Amino acid sequence: MPLTHMFEGVDHVVAFNGAPNEFMLESIVNRHNLNVGEPIVTAPDMYANGWLAQLSAKGLISPLHGKKLILGLDLDAPVVHGVVPSIDREKAAHFAREHGVIFGKSLIIFNHANTINSLPNEVFSDVVDLFGGNVFTDTGWGKVLPLSGTVPLNIPLDLVVPLSEIAGYVLALRSGITDILSSAKIKLMSLYPRSIEIKFSQDVPVEDSALSFRYMTLNKLGLSPKCHEIPIFLENSDDDYIVRQKISDIIKTVCI
Repeated sequence: MPLTHMFEGVDHVVAFNGAPNEFMLESIVNRHNLNVGEPIVTAPDMYANGWLAQLSAKGLISPLHGKKLILGLDLDAPVVHGVVPSIDREKAAHFAREHGVIFGKSLIIFNHANTINSLPNEVFSDVVDLFGGNVFTDTGWGKVLPLSGTVPLNIPLDLVVPLSEIAGYVLALRSGITDILSSAKIKLMSLYPRSIEIKFSQDVPVEDSALSFRYMTLNKLGLSPKCHEIPIFLENSDDDYIVRQKISDIIKTVCI
């Protein structure tokens, strides 16, 4: 993975899209010639018949502790943030100049994720006018269309952190990108999903799965020393108009 070089001591990484199918785990083992005992870390809902996810959904255990249990780590094992190599910062600076990302005065929107459905474009319709600077949409290499009035970007994964630090502001779905951005010194507005945004929920009611995200703020996961996260909690009762208002209210108070 492009991010591996940000972490010392990592010598083997396996990743897949998280779909809850056992045959995928078997195919990963075969494809990468893994030995017995080599850990493959997936979401807690794929272990113990979903019990780890249920504990997380009830707020009895954090997803971070769930992953530590899977790996057999002590629960107080420290979390280490990645360090961006200077070469990636140089590439990000070049990328920023090329696309008009202005230092400390730009906003990048990530409205796509593997586990969460994108929000309707309409909920972001006030962002460009309210922000007061350049606004960009990461299109995920074609996963989503750019939002109206924003500049489309295809951001390489290894440039997500340094480019976001140049921009200064990020608005993103609460997904894996949020965990990556915990290593960035930015203001991060994270959208925590409603049930209708959950793509799949292994052995856990989708309502509980959505609720479990409330326990995954960077602060609760111990991932917030660098990143200033502003959680935006979307409730199941929120229609798109209310979601739009919540986003607009945060943009007004947090941004330029």
